[in-house]
Amino acid sequence: MAEKRKPETPEQRDKRKRDRELNDIRVVASTPEGRRFIWRVLSEGEIFKDGYVHGDQGFGTTYNCGRRSVGVWALAEIMEAKPEVFMQMQRENASEQKREELEARDAIEAKDILKTDG
Repeated sequence: MAEKRKPETPEQRDKRKRDRELNDIRVVASTPEGRRFIWRVLSEGEIFKDGYVHGDQGFGTTYNCGRRSVGVWALAEIMEAKPEVFMQMQRENASEQKREELEARDAIEAKDILKTDG
């Protein structure tokens, strides 16, 4: 005969839910695509900028602080789920920016060569 399971306490249910949330983040952060998406969320949240808008009547500052709040929340979630992924995303973003800069420079050089040859 199957043994009856005790009902979960609210604390056990909350812990199970939180563990699932953190695991979801780990799964998303385990792929390059997921890390790029998370980085975009952090970037859009402008987590390393002050939300204050000088001379503002309060609405721009309020808007910026709301965006920043979501970014800070996302960063806190990453840091709790898998803190090392933040540094990995920083490195990957820096590499991507470097690649884009080199491509832009090469395109400018190619355009200059075409101008001088023609």
